[in-house]
Amino acid sequence: MLTGIVEGQNEIEIVYENKYQNDGTGLHKYTDPEDSREYFYTQFESFNAHKCFPCFDQPDLKANLKLMIMAPDSWKVISNEHEEEPVNIETEWNGDSPVYSYRDTSKAFILHTFQETPRISTYLYAICAGPYISFDKPENSFGRPLRLFCRSSQTKYMEAMADYIFTWTEKGMAFYGDFFGITYPFSKYDQVFCPEFNAGAMENVGCVTYNEALIPKETPSKSRLTRLCHVLMHEMAHMWYGNLITMRWWEDLWLNESFAEYISHYCMAKGFGDEFLDIWGYFLGGKAWGYSTD
Repeated sequence: MLTGIVEGQNEIEIVYENKYQNDGTGLHKYTDPEDSREYFYTQFESFNAHKCFPCFDQPDLKANLKLMIMAPDSWKVISNEHEEEPVNIETEWNGDSPVYSYRDTSKAFILHTFQETPRISTYLYAICAGPYISFDKPENSFGRPLRLFCRSSQTKYMEAMADYIFTWTEKGMAFYGDFFGITYPFSKYDQVFCPEFNAGAMENVGCVTYNEALIPKETPSKSRLTRLCHVLMHEMAHMWYGNLITMRWWEDLWLNESFAEYISHYCMAKGFGDEFLDIWGYFLGGKAWGYSTD
């Protein structure tokens, strides 16, 4: 119970520690069997943000969130917002933190500070950290830098798909901005392909996470390309429908998903020329699955 609260703004400071998750929820930890490198990513939908940090885990309670992370200097750290200038813990930082003493003193650490988010639901917050490999396209028709991330051992597969993903992302952003009458409503758009991901993808604001199994390990068939593009467009649609405008409670999550499912096919039919002429046949297969599940 909180005591001493007065009308107006109040500040609560909580010091806590928690275990990493290994079930694909909260802050998930993965060790790559190929090179023993560790990777971390969050999966908070629906109400799993509390497994990572204390919060009100409810979609209609939105907040501005600001993140600071200490991580080994060889790691990439990605979140919903742009990162400010990183600081070397050993040589440039004069601050103090309860987590400072937890660091492995045999490694050099960097303090990563991210700009404050707009008001978002906690389930749309995201943290990815580890020796991820980055593919960047700073100049593009979207008008903001685009980045892709994957674990190091998957680099050769991402190299073959990066141009596809960047091109589709640009086309999708152009279509949705025109369709909704609102340009992309957040500051950046990173896409991170993660191991041991429970679902197909997750529409975290500005930091979409995907199941890395979506990336083909051989020359992709047309159906594999269609599947990948569809998932990309589905998650992108959520930036407007679900993230900018959000349901009040979890029981209406189906509305987010059903709309994103429909509009992503519509986007591929109307915004991609003749690249996916069979997209409505693909949609029909999804409807049959939906009817069967229902």
